[in-house]
Amino acid sequence: MTPRFSIGVIWQDDDLVEIEAAACIEQFSGLTQVYTTYDELRKLCTSLAGFPTTASSRVQFSAGKVDSYSFLSVDFYCIDHAGHAAAQITIESNVPTNYRPQEKHRVRLEMQFEPLALDEFLSGLKRLISAQAGDAVLQGIGEYTRNIETKT
Repeated sequence: MTPRFSIGVIWQDDDLVEIEAAACIEQFSGLTQVYTTYDELRKLCTSLAGFPTTASSRVQFSAGKVDSYSFLSVDFYCIDHAGHAAAQITIESNVPTNYRPQEKHRVRLEMQFEPLALDEFLSGLKRLISAQAGDAVLQGIGEYTRNIETKT
């Protein structure tokens, strides 16, 4: 399975947009539908422009609420001082948890990516916002192509 993270538009009205977010890496994957706004997606684009600027750069995006109907969190950061980047993606399913928290399906994974992949994701996200349709995909680095040494 090729590592990837994607956001696509499902539905919208004057105030909200429902997106479908999917992530997979190696043997783990998750998918959810969550509400956000185009303004929040624009802020994500602005924050990610030129990322990373330093080894301590960090950009966070979330939609929904933890342990509620559905939730998405994406945390972009550097994994070393050379500026190699990754995203920690947390997805919770859109299942109402009226009775038991265990009803909620969750996945959290880390996906490393190349700078060009982030540029392509941003281009896709900008097209999604302007067309109010479509999807944006962040392609990750495969398990056997990672050449990043992270000794501390």
